[in-house]
Amino acid sequence: MANYGQGGSRALRRFNAFILERAGHRCQINIGGVCIGHATQVDHIRNFATLGIPRNHAEALDPHNAQAACEPCHEWKTERERIKALAEANRRRAAARRARLRRKPEKHPGDD
Repeated sequence: MANYGQGGSRALRRFNAFILERAGHRCQINIGGVCIGHATQVDHIRNFATLGIPRNHAEALDPHNAQAACEPCHEWKTERERIKALAEANRRRAAARRARLRRKPEKHPGDD
């Protein structure tokens, strides 16, 4: 019988266990006022979007790009990354719109 929804592939579960053991189950993000200290999750230091790789890519399991995190710190960091990505996307979209709407200067009718 399949165990769907059990936290990903066997390789991912082993990877997560390795990262948590390596850190002694202590949060490595450690955000003041947020951190509870006991790590139960694994955070990618540089997220997949900035690396330009899908979640199932082999580089996603790079232990040099992973750290142990408690749930509150991981949520806090992930939310900040999401906000930063949205702001960057909005800046790019606005710049593209400005470029699209920019028209060549027209001669004034009285300047003949």
